[in-house]
Amino acid sequence: MDLFIQKIKVVKIKDYFDDFEVDNLEGQNTKVCRIFFEKKFRQAADNVISSIHYTTSTDSKLIRKVINSVMCLLLEGAVSSIGLVN
Repeated sequence: MDLFIQKIKVVKIKDYFDDFEVDNLEGQNTKVCRIFFEKKFRQAADNVISSIHYTTSTDSKLIRKVINSVMCLLLEGAVSSIGLVN
């Protein structure tokens, strides 16, 4: 089971983030919590994040491989778009 889903059932996000508007465990559903954290990430990154992907993976090696693959694809696209490679 997703660790995030398990945690929001027993831990109040409001206890750690004053700006979280839900003050009870019953109102802390997955959608509300994910939207909140997505906004936090976007604010921290000055809204330069174009997309956010949610995952339930807790395997850090697998996540590292996925992130590296995505970074390579983005770099290839950027280099190609400025005409350095075909």
